[in-house]
Amino acid sequence: MHEVAIASELLEQVLEIAQANNAVTVESIDVVCGEQRLVVLEALVMAWKGVSEDTIAASATLNLSEKPMKGRCRLCMNEFSPSIDDYRCTQCGEADVDIFEGNDIVLSSMVCHSKDEIDEEK
Repeated sequence: MHEVAIASELLEQVLEIAQANNAVTVESIDVVCGEQRLVVLEALVMAWKGVSEDTIAASATLNLSEKPMKGRCRLCMNEFSPSIDDYRCTQCGEADVDIFEGNDIVLSSMVCHSKDEIDEEK
């Protein structure tokens, strides 16, 4: 289950960003998973809960979305959306494609709070 490794790397990035911004809590995290990475979103949520336990991100909401693949045929330069089990060009039928979207996992944003912000809210 590679979702645990993804969640661990994500937590490392989140904690690094939080520390750099003097945050004491993390409220939410937005992550975009490329379709080609074959991330099971429900498994990533469960893995996140496990790895973030006892950290400032333990109660953070993990908002996940999936980005479809987009590719360009190297033969005819047609841009199309291949499926995970079919990379054939929709125009010429060749399966020689350059995937340019849908192969990343991106921490797109996060909301965190500093001690001063929390004190002001009280």
